Amino acid sequence: MHRLVTVSVLWVAAGAGLVGCASAGRTAPVDDERTVPIASAGARVSATGSDAGRGYTSSVRQSPQTIFTAVQTVYEQLHLPVTAVVPADLRVSSINVPLAHAIDGQRMSRFFNCGEDSPALAAADRYDLVVTVVTSVAGPSAVGVSSTVTTRASARARHPTAESQWIDCQSTGRLESELARTIADDLAG
Repeated sequence: MHRLVTVSVLWVAAGAGLVGCASAGRTAPVDDERTVPIASAGARVSATGSDAGRGYTSSVRQSPQTIFTAVQTVYEQLHLPVTAVVPADLRVSSINVPLAHAIDGQRMSRFFNCGEDSPALAAADRYDLVVTVVTSVAGPSAVGVSSTVTTRASARARHPTAESQWIDCQSTGRLESELARTIADDLAG
């Protein structure tokens, strides 16, 4: 049996300007609206994105407790160290976690835009990054309505050898999207 999962994407805009890197003042382009088809366990998932700053929200037809357990498993699968689990709030977090230059084997520039260190060289792949990812589950407001999963990701970066200031990095939305997709796949499996 396939479960229908509806995903709506709201991209998070981190910093207005980048301080301390070669592309200071530049930020990543953010699409105002887009639809992204995602295949998930045979069901098509429709995603739309906007720069609303509220994170990545998914609607899942499962109990909040089932989803909360799946979120913890997905963090482990993606090698995101869990620093806080708050069962009363159904929240899982990786707060201020220093990460080497990859998440689940994928370069950091896939998930965060920290500007460019030099022409065509992403700072996110060279700088030291401290990442925060928070996922919350909210129960349905009525019987038969889906539970809601919201993920917010942010990062700060600093050049590894120079004594430089920390800069805010803009989320590309891909980490939040990947978490939602993996949660949906795990629950459908």
